Formats: sequence, structure tokens, C-alpha cells
Amino acid sequence: SLAYYLQREESNFIFNKVVKTIMQIQPDVKIITVHDSIICSAVYKDVLEIIFNQKMKEEFNFIYS
Repeated sequence: SLAYYLQREESNFIFNKVVKTIMQIQPDVKIITVHDSIICSAVYKDVLEIIFNQKMKEEFNFIYS
């Protein structure tokens, strides 16, 4: 179904694109994912937001604000 497909795509994007890049750039950061959100310590907010937006632009040509 479409809902299952979109859920799988969202999961793939968050874990295989965004979280993977975060772990490569900031391996010491502790994160929790909740659907399309990433929860982290406030000290990492800016760098994680940059990574998230970079991946959104690469994958979907879209910047989340």
C-alpha cells in the first residue's frame, strides 16, 4: 500500500541517509529518532539541522524550515 511504502521511504531516509551522516560527522552525539524527528542535546542542534537540511536537499530538493 502507499502508506507502507511512504513509511519505508521515511525510515530509509532517516536511518540510511541522515543518521548515517550524523554518525560519520559527529560520532559522539547521542540521538533518539521519533518518526521524522531527531532528538539530541541542544549543543548539537545546529550541526544536526544542517545535516538534516543537506540530506533533504540532496534527496528531495527541499529545505525544511
